[in-house]
Amino acid sequence: MPVEGFPDSSKHKICIRCRRWFEPEEGGMVYPEAATGVSAFVGVLPPRFVRILITKAIGSESNLRFICCECLRRTRRERTGCIVAFWVMMVVLPAILLVLVLSVPSW
Repeated sequence: MPVEGFPDSSKHKICIRCRRWFEPEEGGMVYPEAATGVSAFVGVLPPRFVRILITKAIGSESNLRFICCECLRRTRRERTGCIVAFWVMMVVLPAILLVLVLSVPSW
């Protein structure tokens, strides 16, 4: 439940996705997304992964950002949808095309 009225920046946290203020226990700390879901397919994801590993190895939490529970659920649902769409394009569609090509009689 977002904070109503004026938030206290020393006590409340702002969600990086919906930009509303929440109590700290109403969400979690995550590493921010590198960019949109499309960028994961063109090579932006591995450098972000390396940055996260380096940050964890150093022990720094400066890159962590707050996200509320609802936005976290939405982000995971969207990421799952992108993964499903990717596998449909990479596996199912070529398989259908292969079956169609093989089923055409060659003269």
